[in-house]
Amino acid sequence: MKKLIAATLGVVYLAVLLLGLILLFKPGAAVFYKKFPVEPGAVRRQDGLYALHLDVNTRFYNPDTLLLFENSAALDPVAQNILLEGGQTGIFALTEIGSRFIDLSYIPRDPAANHTILIRPRLLNSRTGGIITQILLLGIIAFLAAALRNPEKRAALLGSPLGVFRLWLALFDRPRNPARAAAQQRWLQAAADILWVVYLYALMEWIFMVTRPSFMDLLGFWTKVKILLLAALPAALIGLLSLLIFALLHRLLAPALPWFGRYSRHIPAAFLAACLALILFDNFTYTVLRFGIVTSRGLVRVTYGIGFVLLFLYILKKFAAARNNFRIRLLAASLLSLSLLLAAFAYQSPAAQRAAQSQSGAASARPNIILLSSDGLNAENLSLYGYERDTTPFLRELAATSLVGQNHFTNAAHSMGSDTALLTGKSPFTTRVLYPPDTLKGSDKYEHLPGLLQLQGYRSVQLGVDHYVDARQIDFQNAFSEVNCRNIEAASLLEGLKGRGYGDAIYLLDDIVSRMQTRLAHIFFIQDMVNPLTQVTQPAFSTTTDADRLDCLENYLAEAAAGSQPLFAHVHLMETHGGYFYPPERVFSAGKEQTEYWMRDFYDDAILNFDRQVRSLVDVLVKNGQYEHTVLVIYSDHGQGYLTQKRIPLLIHFPGGDFAGQVTANTQNLDLAPTLLDYLGLPVPDWMEGSSLLQPVDPARIILAGGTRKASRQDNNLFSLSAASVKPPFYQFSYLTAVQCSRWHSINLDQLNMKSDWVSSAVDPCPGSQPAAPEQIREQVGGWLRDRGYDLPAGW
Repeated sequence: MKKLIAATLGVVYLAVLLLGLILLFKPGAAVFYKKFPVEPGAVRRQDGLYALHLDVNTRFYNPDTLLLFENSAALDPVAQNILLEGGQTGIFALTEIGSRFIDLSYIPRDPAANHTILIRPRLLNSRTGGIITQILLLGIIAFLAAALRNPEKRAALLGSPLGVFRLWLALFDRPRNPARAAAQQRWLQAAADILWVVYLYALMEWIFMVTRPSFMDLLGFWTKVKILLLAALPAALIGLLSLLIFALLHRLLAPALPWFGRYSRHIPAAFLAACLALILFDNFTYTVLRFGIVTSRGLVRVTYGIGFVLLFLYILKKFAAARNNFRIRLLAASLLSLSLLLAAFAYQSPAAQRAAQSQSGAASARPNIILLSSDGLNAENLSLYGYERDTTPFLRELAATSLVGQNHFTNAAHSMGSDTALLTGKSPFTTRVLYPPDTLKGSDKYEHLPGLLQLQGYRSVQLGVDHYVDARQIDFQNAFSEVNCRNIEAASLLEGLKGRGYGDAIYLLDDIVSRMQTRLAHIFFIQDMVNPLTQVTQPAFSTTTDADRLDCLENYLAEAAAGSQPLFAHVHLMETHGGYFYPPERVFSAGKEQTEYWMRDFYDDAILNFDRQVRSLVDVLVKNGQYEHTVLVIYSDHGQGYLTQKRIPLLIHFPGGDFAGQVTANTQNLDLAPTLLDYLGLPVPDWMEGSSLLQPVDPARIILAGGTRKASRQDNNLFSLSAASVKPPFYQFSYLTAVQCSRWHSINLDQLNMKSDWVSSAVDPCPGSQPAAPEQIREQVGGWLRDRGYDLPAGW
């Protein structure tokens, strides 16, 4: 058996060496290419050219290796301008490359011929072949050198044509020391214990995730299983690494500390098992009895900590007393092997960074950009917009040197959808991100304003609310270095794997690790555990308040002032959210008591406090000498009570008071990203759906917003969408609002009925123009939805 294994390994070694040599000298061999037949129905005629859209992951496949064959003859690749000039046949050009697609156009020699696309994975190239060849040849050289230094092995090597193979087989036929073999078996069992506990832990958390609303809701079953196995792999490898560390400590400490020698190898597995027991117990009590670690205070919190330590010691003793179990080792090895195999197939080479855009000056010359939002603000409640109460005295002053949108609207009724739309420049109907547990998918993860600004040298940070306004939950990639006062780049060594084919698995693993970290930190009094729902519904009693967020922002600004890197900050404040308000100073609500949701007096006091916060922020900018080097954007995510037909505020203060004035045309949050890029002199990418407000805006354009009524309180006590509620044709969306001129139209997407009315207190955005009839609005909106892949039902 040993000789069979040795022979097999030798053959595999030589096969991989041969593969490396082929890659080194002939990376263009046909065997390395993947074939994509071109279906005639997929080809579009466009301006005399044949256009084709290829769905392919360009982070894995290299567009530079793409070949287009007509029957058995290859078409010639040319520059796009040569293709457009025409006059030649048998040529093609790549017209656009995205992270998940390639668009190309070609002029065939024979339009009726069969066409096929071949493309090669990035990893299969001469560089990879050279690395493989070097490593494996060095291994052979080291093996031969070791044999030649030993007289017996040298004689065996040189005495027979098969000497090298005999020496190879002899490596696997060494006599074994019984004591050493027994110790190795115990360590192997300890490794197996770590693996089965890791996979069991991941399975339990995976079951918890798939039985409640999560980012996996719309994924197929086998895709979910793949995510489970890939998520467990990094944890398994880290667990084995920790066992190696304990093995080293064992050698150092076991002679002096016999008890350590008895238990050391079992510490990692016992700790993981104790964590699993704790999380299962907490899930059960919170789901069934509505109490858990997050609600524990005082002596109960102490009891959790003591209980965890006692549980760990009990499990440690059980592991130490257990005997070697071959079945456990076989199961652990099988799971690890399967995960490694899946990881190999899922790997994608890092996405090529976007080419740096032309810059008008160095990064240090760029202004800071602060997007400051207060949740649920109605423009009609701000004295900035003529409200009878002076709720925004400072914003009224600031407006004199700022660009003010008189008719500004949201694109989503909920914070997650609205802020995602603002940061990506894409409608929620495009990204399908509206409400937890929605996440960005595909290229949408990488196409956003903070990513573009990072390429320009910006440091990007987000200060929001866990679960609801959190770039990590939404799965923004390459967007923010800090989220909610935490450095996410330094927090996880696994962050870089997200862009290499393991995004969903690392997302799940991050969630699992975070759930346990927060609980352990809470029960051992390291850090209080935060309930995200409390941050939204009772911001004054949340452990993370608006004051904390603004303190973090002030620290970031101080660092920006001391250094040369400009700051991009997305800040979402919560004190105006409601339904109840907790203003620190009572002006309009003095002597009154809140008895119902969204009481006007308390709401107005919360707005007045937001105005004071803006004043304080401007004072900080002036003090740091940054005021005339900062773009300050004041806006809101949606109207009070999640309304989409209400006007919301928009005020943009550019350095030097540039572009001060009013925009009376209808504007939307989707316009902010294009406006900022335009101001910086950077091109606005085609995937952004808004318009720069520094250019003329069509006053009669239709502004769309979406919302849901399907969210409900789930077992984790947070409001989320359930998987059962997200179904075609409109998935999580319950209604759509279309605003044109001074009219709004709301379409109930469940019943398909429509109602219309006038926008409250709007400044006429379309002087001299008549808004379209409701039937025309419905028709235009229907076409827009079809373009985004929605299959409209009969009767639309």
